[in-house]
Amino acid sequence: MRKAFMVLALGGILSGCSPVGISSHSYITGNPIPEENVRRIENGKTTVDEIFAMFGTPEQTVDMGDVNLFIYKQCKVKGRSIDVRVVDVGSSSGESRCNTLTLTIDKETKVVKTYNWQKVF
Repeated sequence: MRKAFMVLALGGILSGCSPVGISSHSYITGNPIPEENVRRIENGKTTVDEIFAMFGTPEQTVDMGDVNLFIYKQCKVKGRSIDVRVVDVGSSSGESRCNTLTLTIDKETKVVKTYNWQKVF
């Protein structure tokens, strides 16, 4: 079996088809969160309709009793993968960095109570 593996690996290398592949990738998830729109948010004044107009539908909404928590995220993901094709084994690793906007919305008044903006890229 070991001899067969070595023959396959050597054959792949000599033919230009390496049995090991390494690839890198990066992509962005989520919708943009325009910083100029974040600066327009005012606690106690900005309405849910204005938030939807500026940022669209939140990625996540959490019911927290008398308020809703809106979460908007845009993430930059970078990764690397290694594939050993002859034995069908692979490994991957990566990191993500996210811009995150969270808002608490008063259910009764439908106005922003508080918000938090974390920009990392």
